[in-house]
Formats: sequence, C-alpha cells, structure tokens
Amino acid sequence: MAGDEVAFSRDIQYGPSSKNRTMVVCEQAGATGGIAAAGQPINSFKTGPANLVAFLEGGANLPNTNTAAVIVGTPEGATWEITDQGRILLHLSPSQKVTNFKLITWNGDKEKADQLSEVIKAAGQPEDLAIYMKGGPLRWTETVETKGTLGTGDGPYLVDTIEAPYTNPYEAWIRFGGFDFFEDGTTAALSTWSGDVWIVSGVDETLEKLTWKRFASGLFHPLGLKIVDGVIHTLGRDQITKLHDLNQDGEADFYECFNNDVMITDNFHEFAFCLETDSKGTFYFAKGGPVRPGGRGWGKVVPHHGCIMSVSKDGGKLEIFSTGSRAPNGMGVGPNDEITVGDNEGTWTPKCHISLVNKGDFLGVVDLAHGEPKPTTYAPHICWLPRHLDNSNGGQVWVTSDNRWGPLEGRMLHMSYGTTRLFLVDYEYQDGVIQGGVVPFKLNFNTGIMRGRFNKRDGQLYLCGLKGWQSSAAKEAGFQRVRYTGRPVTLPPFSKRLCRSIWPPRSTTHRPVSRSRSIARYKPKASRPKTSPQKCGTTRGRAPTGPPITPSSIQANTAKINCRYPRPNCLPTARPLRWKSPNSRNACSGW
Repeated sequence: MAGDEVAFSRDIQYGPSSKNRTMVVCEQAGATGGIAAAGQPINSFKTGPANLVAFLEGGANLPNTNTAAVIVGTPEGATWEITDQGRILLHLSPSQKVTNFKLITWNGDKEKADQLSEVIKAAGQPEDLAIYMKGGPLRWTETVETKGTLGTGDGPYLVDTIEAPYTNPYEAWIRFGGFDFFEDGTTAALSTWSGDVWIVSGVDETLEKLTWKRFASGLFHPLGLKIVDGVIHTLGRDQITKLHDLNQDGEADFYECFNNDVMITDNFHEFAFCLETDSKGTFYFAKGGPVRPGGRGWGKVVPHHGCIMSVSKDGGKLEIFSTGSRAPNGMGVGPNDEITVGDNEGTWTPKCHISLVNKGDFLGVVDLAHGEPKPTTYAPHICWLPRHLDNSNGGQVWVTSDNRWGPLEGRMLHMSYGTTRLFLVDYEYQDGVIQGGVVPFKLNFNTGIMRGRFNKRDGQLYLCGLKGWQSSAAKEAGFQRVRYTGRPVTLPPFSKRLCRSIWPPRSTTHRPVSRSRSIARYKPKASRPKTSPQKCGTTRGRAPTGPPITPSSIQANTAKINCRYPRPNCLPTARPLRWKSPNSRNACSGW
C-alpha cells in the first residue's frame, strides 16, 4: 500500500525448470495495453522484457482505469505479452537455478498511474521462500488409539473390523472415501468425505493396537486416494493433490496441485470418484454427472461430466477416456490394465451395471455423451444388477494375492455401496459381445463399501466406505478386512459360454453346484423422459422378470448346465441373467 493506492503482491519461487512456462497474470475483457517503464507514457508494444511494466488500459467493466503488472527481482529471460483478449502473460525461460521474485498487480484511476513507483517501493524485496518449504510445527498433536475386532465363524472368508476413530479430539467427521497402503503393509492412509486424510498404523494379524493420526485437512470431498512412490495422492472434486510431509513429522506440510484440469460446477452430486493407476503410471478416476437433487435429470452439463478421466504420470495432461456414465461411484484397474467402472441406477440407467471399458467407449447415458449426433447404441456392459443385489455401486478390485486369498486369484470383485455387499464377477465374450454375471459373498459389512485393495504384505482384501446417501449401511464409516481362513470355497459354475453352451466350473477345487439352482432373466428398459421427469429412464421397483429359463440338464454332483437365451441388445433393452435359489431372493446364495 502506498498512500491511498492498494496493490496485490505475490512472492514466487521459480526453477529449476527445463521447459518454457507461461503464467496468466491478469485479465480485463476489452482492454488494450502496452509495455513501458514505471512513470513513463504507455506505448503500443505488445511484448517486452519483464523488467518493464505491463499495462492494460480501460476494459468493458472498468473503462476509466489502468491495470498494471510489475516484477521485483525479474528472472533471467522473462518477458511480458499483452494479448488481444485483454490478458497480461508472463513468459518464463528454462532455468537451472532457483529464482525468487515478487509479482505485483495494481488497478486504479488512470490519473493515479504516476503513483505506481511508490506502490512498487512499498512492496519491498522478494522473500526467500525456502524457509517456508521445510515444514512447520505439528497442528494435530494428539493421536487416537482403537482396537480391531476379528471375525468369527466357520466360512472360508471372515470379516475383520479395523475400528475407525469416530471419536477424536478434533471432532472430525469420519466417512472414508478412499485408501491405500504404504510399503510396509501395516500402515494405511484413508481420506474422508469431509476433507481429511488419516494415517492408521498397527494393521497386523491381531489388530490389537491401532493408532490413528490426522495427516491433512481442508481437501474438497476426496473420494479417492492412491499412494505412489510413498507419496499420498488424493482425488477431490477440484483436483488431484500430492501431500508432502517435508519434515517427516507425520503431517502434510505442502499440498501440491498435481492436476486440476477437470471441469466442475456447483452441482452437489458431481463427485469425482476413486483414484487408480495402471502399469505405466497413468492415473484414472470417474467423474459423476450433475444429477439434480432427488436423483432425476441434470443440472448444467460440462464436457467432463459422466466421464472416466485419465491423467498422465507427471500430471501434465488430462484426457477423457470414456463417456456416458451417470454416478460412477467406483472403478478399477486390473492386473493387465483392464479398466472397469460401475454405475448407479437413474436417468438413462435402468439398473446398476458393471462395464469393462475401452478408450472412447460410450456407456449409455445419452445426455452425457458430449457429442453429436447422439448415440443410439452403447458399449455392452458385463452385466446389469437387480436392485436387491446392488442399488448403488462401488468400485472393482482384482484378486492379486499370490493365492493367499483362496482359489480366486486373478478374478474380479465388485462392491455395492447401497446394499453393502461384495460380489465375485465373471465375464466372457460371445460372438464378440461381452457378457457375464455376479455372485455375492455371504458376508456382512458395517458400511457402504466403495474402495478395495489387496495388501501385498498379507495378501488379504481390505475395504473402506461410508454412509452419506441412500444405503443400508449401519455405520457412517468402515474399514474392514476380508480374511481367507483356508476352508473350502463353494462356488457356482461359471461359464465358458453363458449362452448356448455348457457351464463348467473354473476349478476342480470348487464344490459342485446342487440340483436346486435355476436361472432367471431380467429385462430392464431404458427410455427417454416423456411427459414428466419422474420417468427419466428408470424402471421403478423390481425389474420385470421374464419366465425362468429351464436348464436342459442339471446333473447331480456335477456343475453342468445347458441353456439358451436371447443375446443382449443395445439401447433400449438389455437382458441380464442372475442365478437364483428357489427359496431365496439372493443370487447364487449357496456360499
């Protein structure tokens, strides 16, 4: 501040950098400008060295003002540019050294431009920012200790509970949105919907002593988390953030923007879900559509709504991988870089489904196709899921446990947030079209499970989730382990040909299916809204059920079923299959 003139100053540290960099300093729509020394008349030059002052004159909103940008401690080779759009750009050259400089911007009456020299003088010299990059004192000095609970029973899989810090000194609301393990396998980082990251240690076989430490706060709905090279990356609605603990005291000191190119609006439901990487280090996440309150229809649509997004390993480039998802609360990346995603029933999505996704795929929500003409078909899904099985999806995870998690190595699992259930997924290609099905594990979870990872240390499956919208979950947060006990695993037969062929079991170590199994057909219909948004492409209540498909042969003590049924169509009709026990609503309820 100089006299009654106020300027805005920023201290910036630049370098080392091997690339040219450009910074948008300020903008005045409709303004013209030039470059001159402080106190000198403004000329018409549009480019010039950054040791001069860059000016904008007038503008649509501020016609009688000048806007100026000036640098104190100018980096070597830095230049200004005034664009025809009324922007001041600062171009920075590659540099092998670190430079601290102060960037000052000012706006005021034209007749007061001669006071700019006083404004610059009052701003002072640039600070050495290195003192701020060493980490500060702890903000959250207290930890929380909890004790886990081991599951009991005689089944092949049991659920252990890693007790969350529901009661904590900071009154933080615990609802887990993502997690990953550090290299030691006994320490994990978990993000919460309210914006925290917590680190828990002591995740061993006994779960006797769990210690929770708040690591970061203030993030924007981080519903995905991935640890890469020991550094926590979180996915919020606004960006992927790298959290650096500069002084190794157990708290994040530097919240680095890794990539913030994703488009957002003020719509509540357009969450960014999950965060995964493939073998090349590319990041993936799912971006929800702008669902209106109540679940029907859309708010303002932007090009990234309803897309799976990919981000380059260095964070420099974001791309659309697929389009046409509604509310994809979870995805997965398989051991061979398979990309999968689930979706939540609603507009254009008659029931939840699971998809194996290729780049460029359109997955069914026409309003979020982001192109013309509107598509009339979509990439076929692996399967649809009746509402009593999954009414609100979570993510997918592959069994990668070196056979320490039973006979399911390499298989895909799917999580349901809405029904808090875990499913085994199988799929195949018939005449080039993907098809498949799911079988639920007979396990109980305490929250809406959304994210899953296999721990490299013990080979067991860990799941986390929350209760934040419609769900049958009992608790607002949960972190649980699905532990293989070594007992025999009873599986239904999965097919090498789900249609028009024999259904053999995958492995002779699995128990055979009994004679009591049958198959039922579902036929959900997708349709455009007609006279009321109440329709919005959904089917109400339970999906219509076609007549049961009677197997032509079921042999006792073998897993052999022959059947025929029409292959799924594309829009507007699909026909998924489910296994059904005659005395149970649960699909394949025998294990």
